[in-house]
Amino acid sequence: MQGLFFEGDTGVRSVIRLIVVLIGFWTAWRSGKAAADGWSDYPIVIGYSVLLAAAMQFLHHALFDGPVLSV
Repeated sequence: MQGLFFEGDTGVRSVIRLIVVLIGFWTAWRSGKAAADGWSDYPIVIGYSVLLAAAMQFLHHALFDGPVLSV
C-alpha cells in the first residue's frame, strides 16, 4: 500500500506541494469572491469551478507526474 496516496517526499517536493496547495486555495478564494462580488449566476460559478479544477489537475500532472484525467 505504500505509495498509493503519497510518494516519499523530499524537502523540495514538500515545498512545491505546499506552493501548489497555496495557489489552489488562493485561486479558489479569488474566484469565489469574484462571483460573489459580481452577483454572478450559477453557470458562471460552475465555469469558475471547472476551470479551477482543470488548472489544479494540470499542475498535479505536470509537477508530480500524476494522472492527466482523474476523478
